[in-house]
Amino acid sequence: WNNGVKKGYLTPSDFVRVTSTQAAQIFNMYPRKGAIREGSDADLVIWNGDATRVISAKTHHHAVDFNIFEGMEVNGVPELTISAGQVKWRDGELQCEQGSGNYISRKPFGYAYQKVGLLDDHRNPLKRKVDRDNTPEPIEEKYKKEKARADVLAAQVTRLEKLLGEKN
Repeated sequence: WNNGVKKGYLTPSDFVRVTSTQAAQIFNMYPRKGAIREGSDADLVIWNGDATRVISAKTHHHAVDFNIFEGMEVNGVPELTISAGQVKWRDGELQCEQGSGNYISRKPFGYAYQKVGLLDDHRNPLKRKVDRDNTPEPIEEKYKKEKARADVLAAQVTRLEKLLGEKN
């Protein structure tokens, strides 16, 4: 939010797309996650884009004791998170029991891997179209054309020298 929406690079809708929809696609959980529609889990976050907070390893909920953004003040704070119809986060406090989540099985090689395949195909010279319409002409033909142009220029120079000689 801080470096996207606040700086004018993203709209609020873009922020939701990047952090929810595309994240779910990358982790091959879409449309179960990352969408608000029938059949989806519909986990919701109420976001306050004007609130600020300081990032710290002491306040985050990760299994590491450091944060590379330690001490950075940012705009954008989740105020409320609802998952499976239950409030899980409210005003900076986690409100669920350890182990209350569910494992989501997912297929390997989803959305992100489709893009890798497209890039591989694009980089493969054997799969590129060869443009035969702009094939360079053989060197002999090119030489003949250049020789003809040089002969025309030589004739023009000779004619000009002749004209200049007659005037002197």
